[in-house]
Amino acid sequence: MLKYCPVCYTEFETEENVCPQCGGPLKKPLTEEESEEWLELLMTEIRA
Repeated sequence: MLKYCPVCYTEFETEENVCPQCGGPLKKPLTEEESEEWLELLMTEIRA
């Protein structure tokens, strides 16, 4: 399963929940829809 490390910004194909590179927690990567929602929220915050 592809997982993403929010600490070192790297994706890994692994079943583990700990990043093999930095030891941070691995999470499932965002879907395209989730990415768009976060980007929209970020842009709204920047304009505020």
